[in-house]
Amino acid sequence: MPRRDDVDGLDRPVWHEGASTRGESVIRVRADILGIKPPLWRRLELRGSLTLDKVHPVFAAAFGWAPEAEYRFCDVVRVDGATRLGCLFVNEWTRGRGHLGPQEWTVRLDQVLSGPRSRLRYTYGRPGFGVTVVAEDVMPAPPAEVGEVPAARLLTGRRAGPPQDFASAAMYDMATQGRFPASLADLLHISSLPEDYDPEAIDLALLDARVRAAAES
Repeated sequence: MPRRDDVDGLDRPVWHEGASTRGESVIRVRADILGIKPPLWRRLELRGSLTLDKVHPVFAAAFGWAPEAEYRFCDVVRVDGATRLGCLFVNEWTRGRGHLGPQEWTVRLDQVLSGPRSRLRYTYGRPGFGVTVVAEDVMPAPPAEVGEVPAARLLTGRRAGPPQDFASAAMYDMATQGRFPASLADLLHISSLPEDYDPEAIDLALLDARVRAAAES
């Protein structure tokens, strides 16, 4: 599972507007939820031309979450030999918070994930599930005569996505181990995982259909 501070191979020092793009690309990524063991992840292919506001519902669908929730994208940068989170991209929830970059609807995915091993941080909800997104490959889109390339598709993954009501990996971990505090459960109006929830079960065909639909919406 990618470590929080491990961004080896990222060779651009900071985010900058106007990063060059050359035609349509397809980016294969692996997205891991931080702080959950055994690892819980998804592998997807997305068009590089998708802007970050269009990428959010794709990632949400891949983990079984609803898109109508607070979320944010953050650049991952290397500065003076060290790695850290960079700017927050602007959306309705990030305005006025920290060092802000450009508006997310103006930023293409291939501007952020410009080559293999480049990375992006995605956070869903609040306090939120942190997701490290790693580009495994950046490929030219196949020619038109080969057939239309879907805007996004799910290739594979491991384990069921955590119910979004639990809001963070730590809370989900407590729930799966049966030690969710009663006081917190009362505050959040949740008490336990759904009776039919199996943390090891994953319906890849269903999630892929939802990912494709989310990318086209």
